[in-house]
Order: sequence, then C-alpha cells, then structure tokens
Amino acid sequence: MRCWPSILCFLAFSAHAGEEPADPSGYGQLAARAEAELEANLDEAILSYRDFIAAHPESEYTTAARFRLASLLITRAEAEPGATPDYGPAIAELDTVIQATKDREAGDFTQIAEAWYLLGWCRREAQPDQAAIAWAQVAAMAPDSDLGRSCMLHLGQQAMDDEAWEQAADH
Repeated sequence: MRCWPSILCFLAFSAHAGEEPADPSGYGQLAARAEAELEANLDEAILSYRDFIAAHPESEYTTAARFRLASLLITRAEAEPGATPDYGPAIAELDTVIQATKDREAGDFTQIAEAWYLLGWCRREAQPDQAAIAWAQVAAMAPDSDLGRSCMLHLGQQAMDDEAWEQAADH
C-alpha cells in the first residue's frame, strides 16, 4: 500500500521540524498536507480493492482482497476523532469473507481467525453479544495464539462489564 511512504515522509518532517526555528503556521500546513495525503492514499487503496473485487468476483484472491478492504474500511471508520465509527461497510465485507470460507469459496485465504477477530472488534460497542460470538470463534480456532488470548481477554472484560464474575474468571 502506498500510504507507508507518506507516513515515513511525515515522520521525517516531524523529526526535522525541531532542528529549524519554529514556524507554527508552516508546520501546521505541512502536517495538514501530510494528513490529507494519508487520507487520499487510504481512499485510493479502498477504491483499488473495490475495483479489483468488482472486476474479479470469482478470483481466488477475492476473499483476501475483501479482508484487506475490510481492514482499510475499519481504518477509515476510526479516522474521525470524536465521531462514532461506522463499521457497517467493514462488517459487510467481513461477513462475506467468513461466508466464503464456510462455503469453501475463499481460495487459499488463511486469515479466517483474523476476520472473526475484526468482526468482533467492529461489533464490540453496538452488538456486544455478536462480538462475543466472533471472539469465541477465534478463541476456539486458535486458543494458543496471541489473537486467541486477546479474544479471551475481550470476553473476560465483557463478562466483567456484565458483572458475570465466574464467567470473567474463566476467560
């Protein structure tokens, strides 16, 4: 993805900003321009994945493209500080990814646990019960992985929030 060079460029400018006399308006413009480039590259990447999926709906890589698109949509949803993220588009892509794996139409896609995890992440606020189902899937698929342990922590936190102390202790 092309946003990494922009991030590195932004970080390089940030590192060198302290070496020159302070120019808050110039630096502010630089920061705004760098942020706009990151957003433009994110939008460009989202469009590229959507174009690929539309052009190759039956490709062995379509499920992987949908998964990557979902992760970019999550990034886009969380980009607005203070706003409630709209995870709807990402959830739709993740649901499609999961269904494709269930139907054995996912090619050689191997990141199913990650897809379930992201689905839980997207649903954690609005649909905590659905998030718990997704995280339980990951915990069952990969119990000894970092992702599985992370899901157990999420499930434990959710149980504590519900004051289900025994269930929290089990997780």
